[in-house]
Amino acid sequence: PKRTALAEPPEQGANWPAFRTSLSKALGFIKQTNTWKHQELKQPFGVFARQGRRLNSFGAALGAQLIFVVVGGQWFWPPVREGFVRRLPASGMELETLSVQPVVYQVRGFLKDSECEELVRLGEGRMESSPVTLMDKDKGKAAKEFRTSSQARLDRAESGTLRDIDARVGGLTGVPKIHNEEVQLLRYERTQYYSAHLDNWDPSYYSDAAWFEHGHNNRFITVFWYLTTVDKGGETIFPRAYGLPQPQNMYGCEQGLKVKPVKGSVIFWYSLHPNGNTDPNGLHGACPVEEGHKFSANYWVWNKPRVPNPGVDFAERDVADEEVEEEAEADDAGGRMLSSLEEEGAGSASMVALAAVAAVTAAAVKLWLQRGSEPSKVEEVAKPQASSSKRGQKKS
Repeated sequence: PKRTALAEPPEQGANWPAFRTSLSKALGFIKQTNTWKHQELKQPFGVFARQGRRLNSFGAALGAQLIFVVVGGQWFWPPVREGFVRRLPASGMELETLSVQPVVYQVRGFLKDSECEELVRLGEGRMESSPVTLMDKDKGKAAKEFRTSSQARLDRAESGTLRDIDARVGGLTGVPKIHNEEVQLLRYERTQYYSAHLDNWDPSYYSDAAWFEHGHNNRFITVFWYLTTVDKGGETIFPRAYGLPQPQNMYGCEQGLKVKPVKGSVIFWYSLHPNGNTDPNGLHGACPVEEGHKFSANYWVWNKPRVPNPGVDFAERDVADEEVEEEAEADDAGGRMLSSLEEEGAGSASMVALAAVAAVTAAAVKLWLQRGSEPSKVEEVAKPQASSSKRGQKKS
């Protein structure tokens, strides 16, 4: 990490936008982090307390005492290191880091057995062949060349159980539930698979990019639910985990991180870097089921609300009364937070995976407000560069 001084601060009592401008200048980041068109559609950076509560005033920043600035605009859990376990205070959920490249978490026991069984029942009689969205180079190919599972779409309005899980997902990811797509229930029978692919749409590979705002309105997180335990096979594979190169065989299950399906567990990973760029390491697939069958579900979280024409002004006001605020109650004791961060190893090399994360103590903010003789200090974690790696196969 590097140290840098805040830019010349405005007068005491200046507004929140002025403070954001000063932060941006001090950290030296710019809005454009890739070559995607229509940069005016990219949402502004987000400012958060440690547990993901969005901040939008001086008072909130002072109360938090430690803030995180994320260029892409949405909360992004720092992975810290492989094997690290973070406990979310309000819910008691534990996030286990399976990988830092890509960032993948596992949460055991996220779903009750009864919930898993109800979701499988909801899909009965509704399953059909799973589709894919083809890149320009693959137009004309059949979906079954890449994916052989069956699927059903489930709307949260159909079930109180789905609505309960929807709220829990918001607490898990730190992104408001209005960003959540409907559930895609999946069934894999013996030998069925899904070749390696990414879940977001990168406009570099699609000529019809206007509908997802040229990449700026996109799938951000995949929360993947395991509804059954598979006897053999059926793992979720991340072939570029651990810094491995792009695989030559998009159908193979030999290299990378493999996660075994266990009923009630979920994993989630980020398709985008914290700066909003595609993370090519998010390449993943479904290994063939060898024995038994597999029921699972995709729950995609977008980086913008799932409403028509969300624009860019929502970013500083999209957290109101959702559970993520409740989970942040423990943020306000600065000493406790700093001590906890030290225990978690927040300064470790794995944090370099984050883009534009800034830590500002309350004392530094006060110095900034008071125009003290010494400039306030902020600490920035290195930002990953936009990648030119080739994309894998398709998504649904």
